[in-house]
Amino acid sequence: MLAAFGVALGLCIPALAPATTGKYKGTVADDDNATIHFKVARKHGKRKVQEKAGWNSLDATCDGEIAQIKTKFYVTAKIRKTGAFRLDGSDSADSEVYLKGAIERGGAASGTLRLRTEVLFEDGARDCDSGIRAWSAAVE
Repeated sequence: MLAAFGVALGLCIPALAPATTGKYKGTVADDDNATIHFKVARKHGKRKVQEKAGWNSLDATCDGEIAQIKTKFYVTAKIRKTGAFRLDGSDSADSEVYLKGAIERGGAASGTLRLRTEVLFEDGARDCDSGIRAWSAAVE
């Protein structure tokens, strides 16, 4: 009788998606060259996206031209019990970075990103915007 109660009680408690710690690496949708990377670690018992995060070779539109942009930024973001996280920030007066996503059970992660920045070209600075892009990653 007690064993049956334990099983029934276990079915009533929702399973949370614990974030797998480690280095994550993945791809950006519709961009064969772009990669994304970030680290999930425990700090004071809480899971966080931290240290260097960023992407390589992300296509962005710069005043009508396409440029590939590499970005690294230092961040710390709490991961909710559901696995969701969100980073909003800027690495300079001319750059805005948005990265949000969720880490699923087993170490898969997905979400969206956006980079708006100013890039120097031979003929001067141009405003660049990646647009909102989907990404997916897994723990290495």
